[in-house]
Amino acid sequence: MFVASIALVLGVAVASPAQASAPAAAVAAPAAVVPTSLSGFSAGNLMSDAVFFAKGTMTEAQIQAFLQAKVPACRSGYTCLKDWYDTSRTTKADAMCGAYSGGTRERASRIIYKVAQACGINPQVILVTLQKEQSLVLSTAPTATRYRIAMGQGCPDTAACDTRYYGFFNQVYGAAWQFKRYANPPGTSQYFTWYAPGKTWNVRYHPNTSCGSKATYIQNQATANLYYYTPYQPNAAALKAGYGTGDSCSAYGNRNFYNYFTDWFGSTQTAVARLIQQGDPVYLVSGTKRYHVQKADFPEFSRAFGSPTRVDSAYVAAFADGGPASLYLRNASTGDVSLLRDGTRHRFATCAMVAAWGSSCGSETSITSADYQTMKAGSSITAFARVSGDARVMVIEGDHLRPVYDGVTLASLNGGKAPYAALMPEAGVAKYRIGITRFASGEYIRSAADNAVYLPTQDGRLLRLRAWTYSKELGLPGAVFRSDVPASALEGYRRSDDLGLFVTCGGVVYTAAAGELHRAKSTAAAGFPAPALDASVCAELSKSSTVLGQVFIQAAGAPEVYLAQGGVYRHVVSRAALLTLTGGVWPTILTVNAATMTALPKGDPVLEPNADPRPGELVRSTQSPNLYVVVEGGTMLYVPAWAIVDEIGIARNHRTVKQAAIESAANGGRLGLFVRCDGELSIAAQGKLHRVKLAGASGFVVADLPQTTCGDLERSSETLRAQALVQGVGRNEVYLADGGVYRHVTSRAVLDALVGGKDPRILRIAPATVDALPQGEPLR
Repeated sequence: MFVASIALVLGVAVASPAQASAPAAAVAAPAAVVPTSLSGFSAGNLMSDAVFFAKGTMTEAQIQAFLQAKVPACRSGYTCLKDWYDTSRTTKADAMCGAYSGGTRERASRIIYKVAQACGINPQVILVTLQKEQSLVLSTAPTATRYRIAMGQGCPDTAACDTRYYGFFNQVYGAAWQFKRYANPPGTSQYFTWYAPGKTWNVRYHPNTSCGSKATYIQNQATANLYYYTPYQPNAAALKAGYGTGDSCSAYGNRNFYNYFTDWFGSTQTAVARLIQQGDPVYLVSGTKRYHVQKADFPEFSRAFGSPTRVDSAYVAAFADGGPASLYLRNASTGDVSLLRDGTRHRFATCAMVAAWGSSCGSETSITSADYQTMKAGSSITAFARVSGDARVMVIEGDHLRPVYDGVTLASLNGGKAPYAALMPEAGVAKYRIGITRFASGEYIRSAADNAVYLPTQDGRLLRLRAWTYSKELGLPGAVFRSDVPASALEGYRRSDDLGLFVTCGGVVYTAAAGELHRAKSTAAAGFPAPALDASVCAELSKSSTVLGQVFIQAAGAPEVYLAQGGVYRHVVSRAALLTLTGGVWPTILTVNAATMTALPKGDPVLEPNADPRPGELVRSTQSPNLYVVVEGGTMLYVPAWAIVDEIGIARNHRTVKQAAIESAANGGRLGLFVRCDGELSIAAQGKLHRVKLAGASGFVVADLPQTTCGDLERSSETLRAQALVQGVGRNEVYLADGGVYRHVTSRAVLDALVGGKDPRILRIAPATVDALPQGEPLR
C-alpha cells in the first residue's frame, strides 16, 4: 500500500490517518501467489523491533542473489530489479541516518544494502516494502513509473506523489529515513505520537471511514512505524483470503507485508541474525545450535552473513553449543558440503575431494538449508588451491601440493580453462608437502640456466632433447612450450636420460619412427636409453601393433639400412648382411626423417658375412649383443669390454655372424691384456704391446693373435720384469697380474718388496679396463 503520510525530511507536519482517504491502488488485492498462513498475524505486533532494525541480516551479495532467484529472467524490453541501476547522492549524517556516500550507476542491491546500513533498517524490510508497494521484487515487466515511486514514499492517499521523492534511490533512502523519524529520535520534534507504542489506538480497516476501525494495543515501535506508513489493518475477510481478495472493506498493505516477510524470511518476531555477538565471542546461529566463530575465520563469516548482532547472554544460552564453527559447511537437508570463501559457498563434488581439502564428510558444521541457501553459490572446489602467503596456484597430486608454473599451464592442466582455486585452510595444507613445479604434461621447456630443451616428467625427471627431429619421430610437440624457465622453477628436478627414439610407456619399451611407436624386445633396445614417459603423454601417442625383435631403420628416400645395436646405429652394408642378421627373413624396416638419421649416434658397420669367422675378427651373433674375438685355430674369446680391445689396439670394426658359429667356437675364455704375436708374449696397455716374461702371464688366458692382426699392432721395445703392474689413469690403486687375477697392492712397502726396492714399471690403462679385469685378494 502507498504511504498515508508525507515523509518530509524537513519535519513538516504530515497528514494523520483521520485525514486520509486512499486511492484505489491503496487497497487493491495483489495478483494471486502461493497461499500463505496468517495464523501468527497480530495487528498489535506486526513486527518486533529486533527484526525491523536488524541491519545485518543480508549482505549486498545476498540481496543480489535473492533478487536474481526471484526473477531469473526479465521480459524483453523491461529492466527488472536485479538489473536496475540508479545514481545515488551523498548524504550527511543526521539524527535518523548515518552518512551515505553516493555513486554513479549503483546497482539496486547496493543501494538497498548501503541505505540499510546507514539508517539501521533491516534490508529485508526494504525488499518487502518494494514488493508490497510496487511489486518490484517479483515483477518481470516493471515500468518506469514503478521505479519512480518504488517505496510509495511521499505518496499520501489524499494527494499526488511528491516529485521530490521521485527516483529509486530517493524512494529507498527517503523511506528508510522516515522509518527512523517515526520514533522521534533525539534532536527532532515529538511529532509522531498517534500510534505511539505502549498505548491502544483505533486502527482503521479501510480509507472508507464507514468500514470502521478496531482498538489495537501497539506493542512496539516497529508496529507503529508500519501503521504510520500504511495506516490500515486487515479485516477478517482480508486475513481469510491469504494473498487473495477480501471484501469491499479490506485493505491489504500490512497484511501483504506480513505475508511476504514470513514467506521469504521467516518470523517477524525473531531476528534472523546468523551472526551474534555477546562480549568478545561471535557465534554462527543456525537452527537450534550456535557455533563459535574463530577470530581467523571471522572475516569469511562476516562477508557471508553480515555484521554480528549484539545480544545478551540469555539469548546465547537459548542455543545449544555446537562447538567451533568450521569453514566447511553442510546443508543439513541435502548433505551438500561447501567451503566458505570470500563470502561465497563453494561446493565439493565428492567426499574424496572434501578429504583432499583437509576435512571429512560428517565432520563439517551443519546448518539449515535456509541458512545454507542464504550464502551466494560460487564455483565448485577443484584439485587446484591457493596457499596463504604464496601467490602461486597449487595442484593436489598424491601427498604433494605442486605449484603450477603459470596461468597458461594452469589452464592446460584443466582442459583449456582456468579453474577456480580457493584458499585452502591450514588444516588442509598441513596434510601436504610442497612439491616440485608442475608443468604441462608432454610439453617442452627451455632452461634459462643452460639453454637446453627438456621434457619435464611428473615424477621430477628432465629428459633432454638433443634434436627436434627426435620429437617429430616420437609424435611429441615440435616447439618449446615455455622459454627461459628459471632455475628456481626447476628446483627438485633431476637430469635424467636424453630423449631419443627409444622410450618406455607402461613398462613396455618402444622405438619411434614417423610419429608412431613400435614395441621393441628388450634385446633390441639393449644399450639405448629408454626413458619412461608420463602416462598421460603415452596415452596420446600413436602405437602400432608390430613387435620388433631387431630394430632396422632407414632415412626416407635413402637405400641405407641401419641396425640399432648396443646404443648405436650400424650401417648394414649389404642385403646378404641384412639377411644373415635376420636368419634369411626380410625384416620390418622403419622409415625416419633424413635429419633424424644424421643426428643418430653411429657405430661400426655390419660387414658382409662369411661362412666362417676369420682369425683376428671381432664378431657378434645375430641373437646376442655379446662380443667375441677370433684367435688362431678358430677359437673365440669373449670380450668383456670394448676397453680391452682398445688397450690391445685392435680396430673396433666387428661383424655379425650366425649364432651357430659362436656356439661352436666360443669356448676359449675371456680376452684379457695378455696376447701372443709371432710367438712373442706381451701385455697390452693404451694400444701398445709390452713384452713380458712367461712367469708374468702364468694363470692367464693368452690370446694367440693371427699374423695379419699382429702386423697392425704397435709394440714397445722394452721387456718387463717378471711382475706385470697396471694402474688406471687418474686412479691411485696399483694392481699386480698374478695367477690369472689382478691383486691390489695395498701399500708402498708391499710394492717395494715386489720389485726389490727398485723403481717399478707400472703400465697405465683405462679405468674402464681396470673395472673389466678379474680381481683377486689384495696384497698386504
